[in-house]
Amino acid sequence: MKLLDKTFPALVVAGLALAGCPGDDTGGTGGSAGDSTGSTGATTNNPNTTNQADSTTNGDPTEGNTDSETDSSSTGEEPGPFVFDETPPEGYDRIDRSGFPALSTALAQVGTDIDVYNAADPVDDAGLMFETEILTLLQVLHMGLPGMEAPDNTGLADDILGLGLIPCTPPPMQGDTCDNQVGPVAVPDTLRLELDGANAFPIDGRAPADPVMNIILAAMLLELSVEEITTFNDLDLDGVPGPGLNPIENDVPLPGAWPYLAPPHAME
Repeated sequence: MKLLDKTFPALVVAGLALAGCPGDDTGGTGGSAGDSTGSTGATTNNPNTTNQADSTTNGDPTEGNTDSETDSSSTGEEPGPFVFDETPPEGYDRIDRSGFPALSTALAQVGTDIDVYNAADPVDDAGLMFETEILTLLQVLHMGLPGMEAPDNTGLADDILGLGLIPCTPPPMQGDTCDNQVGPVAVPDTLRLELDGANAFPIDGRAPADPVMNIILAAMLLELSVEEITTFNDLDLDGVPGPGLNPIENDVPLPGAWPYLAPPHAME
C-alpha cells in the first residue's frame, strides 16, 4: 500500500531562517550607521513586519530580512499542514489480512489460494466462500491427509484421546461438531470487539497475554460441550494455568502500562 506523502517546503523555509540568510548579521548592506531607515534601525523596529527599508535601499527584495520567516521558527509555530494521500480504497490492492490469528496460514496448507483469500472480504467469509477449505482443514487436522492415513499420519484425534481428552467430530463424519465450534469464532475472519461481551479472546478482542493458539486449537480439536476452551492452557486440569500445549505466557513479562508490549530481544 502507498505510504502517506508529506510535503516539506515550510520546513525548508524554517531551516533557512534558523541558519540565517545572507545579510542577517548586519540587516543588509543598505543604509549608514546613522540612518534610522537602514537595516539596524529596521531590526529594532516591529519584528512582525517585513524589512521594507532594506528592500527599497538595496533594490533587491531577496536580500531583505523577512522577519515573518524568522518568527515561525522562533515562536514554535507549526511549519504547515501535512498533505495526506486521498486515493480512495478501491485504488489499492489488499495483499494480506489477518483477523482471526493463524486462520489464513492454516488454510494455505490445504491448498487455499492465499491471494484469493487475502483479496476477499468478511462478507465473502460469511457467505461461506471458503467453506470447503475450512472443512478440509478440520478433516486433515483430525484424520490426516485423505487417502494417506498411516500410523505416522493419522491426524491429531488419536493423540487427543491419548491425553484423556475428547476430540470433536470432524467432517465429513456424521454429527460433525468441529465445524459448529469453529464457525462462530472464525467466520467471518475478523478480530471481534464486543464492549458488552466477555473480556476475553476470541469473543472480545485480543490482549497481549491471551494464549490465542491454545484457544484456537481447542476450538478446532476438542469437544467443547465436554472440555473447556482453555483446556490446552491447563493440561493437568488442576485449575492453575500450565502446563500448556503452547507457551502460556510471554518469555519476557508484559508491562501493565503503555505500550503494554515487552521490549524486543537484542540481536546477538
